[in-house]
Amino acid sequence: MASKKVFLIGDSQKAYAKSLIDVADEKMVMTLRDQTRTDEQNKLMWPLLEDISKQVEWYGAYLSDHDWKDILTAALKNEQRMERGLDGQWVLMGTRTSNMSVKTFSELIELIYAFGAKQGVIWSEPKQKDAA
Repeated sequence: MASKKVFLIGDSQKAYAKSLIDVADEKMVMTLRDQTRTDEQNKLMWPLLEDISKQVEWYGAYLSDHDWKDILTAALKNEQRMERGLDGQWVLMGTRTSNMSVKTFSELIELIYAFGAKQGVIWSEPKQKDAA
């Protein structure tokens, strides 16, 4: 059987997942995990980081949006560590946003908003259209 990914949304998807277990080979492995971040969450994060990168001077320098992503994801759950790179310099090892659950990614977005608010960032994200 080929690899299958099933999103457990509703009873029919849960029933489908159960049926896959019934026909699975003995050597198959099943993994259940929280859904990772959504495309919408990821699309929101980058403009926010860009706003911070353009507006926040950090210890005398303006950092890139990617730099801010590293700083803010490391601050989120304090799960970062430092390792020596190939040239002997220090490399920050942080959390990958692509592996974050929807809930954790939401916490990251809230952290970005809170940090930006403290720094006086004016957000450029598009305004939500009024529901008619």
